[in-house]
Amino acid sequence: MVKFTINMEISSAGLTKIFRSRQFVALARSVDAFVQSNDEKESKSLSRGHISGITVPWLAFEPFMKNSITWTDNCGLYATTTLPAAGHVIVVNSQTNAQPGQVFTFKDGSFSLSSTEGGSYYQAVNHQQNDGLSFGLLAQGSVNGSSVTAPLNIQPMLLNECGLFAPTQTITIFLSNIGDPVSMIPAISGGLLVTLGSASATVKIGFNDQTNQFFLK
Repeated sequence: MVKFTINMEISSAGLTKIFRSRQFVALARSVDAFVQSNDEKESKSLSRGHISGITVPWLAFEPFMKNSITWTDNCGLYATTTLPAAGHVIVVNSQTNAQPGQVFTFKDGSFSLSSTEGGSYYQAVNHQQNDGLSFGLLAQGSVNGSSVTAPLNIQPMLLNECGLFAPTQTITIFLSNIGDPVSMIPAISGGLLVTLGSASATVKIGFNDQTNQFFLK
């Protein structure tokens, strides 16, 4: 199993600044997301981690001076009736464990495995009659020994559309006043961008308490 680790160090002065401003350390993880007609297989849209100016923070936490964030390359699929908009909290109405290449059908409020086509994408086909559904990936991460499972992205899908989702190992690390990882926020333009490969990797991150920015060590 491929495992990724971020070891983060923040000075006492940095922690004081973060706590006094009532902010949290947040991580967002990019997802390649395609939506297409399930019958015609024609691509309709593409998002990369966020849509319509929305960022979905995957993990958010109150930091210590030394922090360890770990995760694997495993993901699952989820469905939600939450409207994609900044400030809204994603409520996961249904979810399932999945593997890349598997195709899941969503109908009557639940997922069922319909086929295995192979490839690198997690796939969901929307056969639910009501409008207003969004889909995406969710994944488990561990922050300082505490495990959290939360959405990576959110993508609206119409009836009979197929969503193809591929998680990347591109992580954006930033400060946020939102400490709930399922609360959508406006798209971020800053933060530290960390790209890890397809093999297990460990990176070290620091925090400059003068500029209030994260950096690679």
